[in-house]
Amino acid sequence: MKDGYHSAYWAELYDLGHDLFPWLNEDGNIFLGAYKDMRARRPLEACLEDKYIFVDIGCGTGRVFNQLADNLVQTGGLSDRVQFIGLDYSAHMLKRATAKMPKALSHCIKYVQGSATDLFAVEEFQGPPTVDVVTFAAGSISMLMEPGQAEKFLVQAAGVLRPKKGRALISVRYVFDDSRQAEQAKMQERMFETSYSQDTPSSSFPGILYRQGKEIYRREGNLVFWDLPVQVIKVDANGLETVIDTDVASMGGRVWKDGELLLAATTAGLELVETCSSSNETMYVFKRG
Repeated sequence: MKDGYHSAYWAELYDLGHDLFPWLNEDGNIFLGAYKDMRARRPLEACLEDKYIFVDIGCGTGRVFNQLADNLVQTGGLSDRVQFIGLDYSAHMLKRATAKMPKALSHCIKYVQGSATDLFAVEEFQGPPTVDVVTFAAGSISMLMEPGQAEKFLVQAAGVLRPKKGRALISVRYVFDDSRQAEQAKMQERMFETSYSQDTPSSSFPGILYRQGKEIYRREGNLVFWDLPVQVIKVDANGLETVIDTDVASMGGRVWKDGELLLAATTAGLELVETCSSSNETMYVFKRG
């Protein structure tokens, strides 16, 4: 049983899931708004060394920056004075993110391998706090399941944010939020409706298809898990199938009680600015207190 990010095949399968289920991408306008607000809050100095820093924690295959690039090309607002930094622990996800880097932002995106709970070890985050925007999308803070991990991330996020004008956007999906029972139930139904046995052809590897089994949900205390059986299959010119990888990707997360995240964020030195919601998550926007 693996975490779903352990090979190039599984990194592609992550992307294919977002392509199949567009509701997973509803946060695009939120990040576009964060980008525009960043520029409005802090006009740059005349010196070219003064830049905005926009960081995506747990960036995966670069979804946030790819969406942002598409939106900025359509609406305007591209700036050469923004440094985008994507951080993820999976080398396979980062390799795919680099390969998919949007042309409009390719000159100003840097992908870095590292941990959400060890931000200060990343060279770009050492020194004075100068980050204008930190995003932790798709409920990823719940992936920090070990005791104290999420709290450690919040402390470090506060530590890298530009005082007062920096913003941290942290998503909590309803499936990880016990204070949103009605929405949580709807999300569970939605996930089970879209979780079914299927063959999905690869768009990156010729002759490869992914055969997914029925997703299994389980809850253990304040943790939830989804176990997804998947086979990676090579199909030859005669239609003969050879299984080249098979495993169960176990994805899980921490479930938050009412007010628990806000208390942890306040303790870490963050102050709530606003919240915004989509059909599957609440986005909490914090500033450094």
